[in-house]
Amino acid sequence: MDSSLLKTLFHSDPESPAADTAAPFSARIAGAVPWLLLVGFAAVLFLLFGERFDSGLPVKVETIVTTKSQSAAVGTEQIGPTEGLAVDLWSEPVSFQASGWIEPGPYPIQVSALVDGFIEEVLVLEGESVKRGQVIARLLREDFELDLATAQGELDSARAEAEANEKAILAVDARIATRRKEVRAGRLKLLELEDRRDRLVDVSEGAVSAEEVRQSELRVQTFRGELDALEISAVELESERARLVAMRAAYQAKIRSGETELARRQLALDRTEIRAPVDGVVMRLFAVPGRKRMMSTDDIDSSTIATLYQPDRLQVRIDVPLGEAAAVFPGQAVRIRSDFLPGEMILGTVSHRTGEADLQRNTLQVKVLLKEPDSRLRPEMLCRAEFLQSPRGSEAQAGERSGRVIFYVPVRALFDLEGAEARVWVVDRDGERIESRALTLGSEERGGYRFVTAGLQPGDRVVLDPTAELTEGTRIEPITEGSHAPEGTTEAP
Repeated sequence: MDSSLLKTLFHSDPESPAADTAAPFSARIAGAVPWLLLVGFAAVLFLLFGERFDSGLPVKVETIVTTKSQSAAVGTEQIGPTEGLAVDLWSEPVSFQASGWIEPGPYPIQVSALVDGFIEEVLVLEGESVKRGQVIARLLREDFELDLATAQGELDSARAEAEANEKAILAVDARIATRRKEVRAGRLKLLELEDRRDRLVDVSEGAVSAEEVRQSELRVQTFRGELDALEISAVELESERARLVAMRAAYQAKIRSGETELARRQLALDRTEIRAPVDGVVMRLFAVPGRKRMMSTDDIDSSTIATLYQPDRLQVRIDVPLGEAAAVFPGQAVRIRSDFLPGEMILGTVSHRTGEADLQRNTLQVKVLLKEPDSRLRPEMLCRAEFLQSPRGSEAQAGERSGRVIFYVPVRALFDLEGAEARVWVVDRDGERIESRALTLGSEERGGYRFVTAGLQPGDRVVLDPTAELTEGTRIEPITEGSHAPEGTTEAP
């Protein structure tokens, strides 16, 4: 566009002919802008909230029936006790089903480095079987070898000092013995000198000169001084011996300390080889060559080398809906199935229930101990658990199972029915859309309601007489039909 045209559009003279032509056109554009904005705004509103104006497909819905069982076995007749009769726990009817995961029982075994250091080599792989005492990994050991050599040198030095002290004690003992002999000999000689002096004194005057008497007295005094010096020297030697004996205890203590330090350094060196504490299978490795392992950190896995599990001690952790959890009891028989072992059934018994429920999932975890687990099973494999009813006649177990919450669904809501499997359309929490739900059915049917062992939660609403036009997420307009408890049951409050 040239400059003359721009001037015509934006700087035109209102009195010129061009201005007369452009003015109506600009006015029309200015008048159309609000309408265009309004249409765009309406389009955005329709895209965002248009489905709100769609009432949805009208369908009949009904709330499932939630009841409490009045006996130990749903749909079975209670009979008398069967004391003395052999009962196969795993041939009883299924009470309910739930999903779970295989895990080590009762917990995984953590193999940790007991000294700080860098990993030199890892000798196993995940999934590999190990034996008790087998080396799993090694740390760099040069520093530990130097520490051990230092401790050995300090111990040798302490032992040498103790040995030198013992030799010094022996030398002092020899000197003390010699000094004692010298003292005894000196005392005898002193007696001899004193006797000679006394004889000279007793001789009559004139026979011995006074000078000889004085010389004899001086010899006695001089030798007495020498004898006193010998006795003092003997006492000093005794004191020296006592000091050396006292040092013997200190040297022995130093040796014991050195031996302890040497043992500690040897233990640290031995711990650079991380060994398996039990026979098992490596579940997870936390170590690679060159990685540092430390004990004094906030990371709980900072010293972990691997976790092991024992293939003959596996269990299943199962998320049981709270409506079913009340019926679970220790020792209850459970059948386990896994897609990893199609067609095979694993037997187990309930060991315990965990101490805390899952608020988000509305479930309680139950631990099932496997009786003879297949060696091919691995932790975290998904599985399906069938909790079996108590053997008829077991009054104690029947008492624990009474009052369990069970579900019935209208037969009119079922589709894709194949044996004990079927599907229903369940209304979502907002009450506006539907979702498909797979159910596991029991054999009991009462007054148009089918017993459900798995797949429903209390308060679920299902679509009656489903048609082919229903699909996952279809928007619906629910038309509620009243529900009633099947004949022979009491609706739960």
